[in-house]
Amino acid sequence: KDILKVASLISFTYYSSFAELDSVLGTETYQQLKEAVLKVINEIYEDAEDDTPALLLETLNQVIGSTSNSEVIASVRFDELQLILKISAKDPSNIQVVLEAQECLQNLLENVSLEVYLKYAEMAIPSFVDVLKSSNSSGFEYSPILSLSLELLTVFMKKKPINGTLPPRITDFVFQPLSETLVGSQDDEVLQLTTDIYSFLINNSENSQIAPHLNIILSVLEKLLSINTSDSAAMNVGSLIIAIFCKLSDQLQETIPTILEAAAKRLVQVHNIATAENLIFVFCYLTSTNPSQTVDFLSSLVLDSEGNSALKLIL
Repeated sequence: KDILKVASLISFTYYSSFAELDSVLGTETYQQLKEAVLKVINEIYEDAEDDTPALLLETLNQVIGSTSNSEVIASVRFDELQLILKISAKDPSNIQVVLEAQECLQNLLENVSLEVYLKYAEMAIPSFVDVLKSSNSSGFEYSPILSLSLELLTVFMKKKPINGTLPPRITDFVFQPLSETLVGSQDDEVLQLTTDIYSFLINNSENSQIAPHLNIILSVLEKLLSINTSDSAAMNVGSLIIAIFCKLSDQLQETIPTILEAAAKRLVQVHNIATAENLIFVFCYLTSTNPSQTVDFLSSLVLDSEGNSALKLIL
């Protein structure tokens, strides 16, 4: 019986990929079909294993992506969010499951209002934060469920409400757990993912919510730019620096030269290409906003015993 249900989901996903089923079947019939598909997913997800969770999420994504948030009642959307969380948690080590869950969540959060975003966030984000807090005892070592939680939290921090910034209560709720993860973890992948989230959090929050935490943010940045942090772990530090500069430039006037010196030193020492590219973006950004001052600063900054300037070494 379950085989037939899975076969029906495969057929729905296949036809949805190339045909506009709402046009072919009519809006009313297509809506009934999507409700039937959601019912089938609910019936079989608990026993799903191997490749089935990824298939269920792929099918769910077709349902979510084919309906705008204004066309569907809220209760259905909440059911879809619950399915994303439950199905992905069944096999968090499966890369395809994680990718499909991210895409489902991105579609679900597309162009949502502040009110709807808050409801989704309050349903999902506490479970992500609980995973972060429970990982504290192990020094935030990598685990599949921690990685999944960070990946999905990234989507929430990136896909802010269409009509504003991240809600202040969400910023306050996640800021400390993320900071503690960045300070306490030594795992490369965990630091990569959390730095990415931190950048989106800072960039998409209100200034008044971020500014009081400046000292903590600078402590995180100091760790990521330290030679004791691996190149791989620091892969997204450049994006974080740009987010900090964009959001807190007024509060950082005296600190910016120190940050840039640390970033320049890290850049000329780095061996990881992706990390080097990410750090180069910092100086590209500064050059685009204030070219003469950036060039003057890099020209005057000596980085090695031979007297070479940062400008020469970076170029």
